[in-house]
Amino acid sequence: MFERNPIDNVNAVTITVALTLTDGRVVSGRAAFDRQTSIHRLLDTADSFLYVENFNGDAEFIPKSDIRGVKVMKPIVPQPLRQPVGSDAELSPARILGVDDDADWDAIRT
Repeated sequence: MFERNPIDNVNAVTITVALTLTDGRVVSGRAAFDRQTSIHRLLDTADSFLYVENFNGDAEFIPKSDIRGVKVMKPIVPQPLRQPVGSDAELSPARILGVDDDADWDAIRT
């Protein structure tokens, strides 16, 4: 019945934040804001609420008047493996196990 336009939120981006609220509660998650707005002006927009998606999947609109502090968190970036990948000969199962190519079952098992 209703169709949502997939490009409605083309300017929306998210950042990972920890928000300290007036009641002492800390809400961590991804906050959505307009791409054209600086992160430093996140709370200065005309919107009354800040949309935050918690890490557990729940989402809530937090009144900006309840926010006492914002901490921008750096996302965890996977680090590449330090070892270069070698040739197929270097990746042979016998070499990985530290046995000869013609080793018997007992040698492989130990």
